Amino acid sequence: MTKLVETNEAEEERRLRTAEFELRAKNMGIAEEKLVAQKVAIWEGMWASKHSGDYIEVSILYSSPHCRSYWGCC
Repeated sequence: MTKLVETNEAEEERRLRTAEFELRAKNMGIAEEKLVAQKVAIWEGMWASKHSGDYIEVSILYSSPHCRSYWGCC
């Protein structure tokens, strides 16, 4: 019985997280459902790796004003 409750709670958490990710994508201006689903899959994977200890955080140390690349200019 405890296992069933844990499974239901985990599934509910995943559904809530997915809804938050969908809203985030739509707030970014992504309207096409296929693209929203792709973003959700990416963010879900990032969330899973972060919570499994496999996450490597990346940040941009320097970005010039004329550079529009996410990763910075090369």
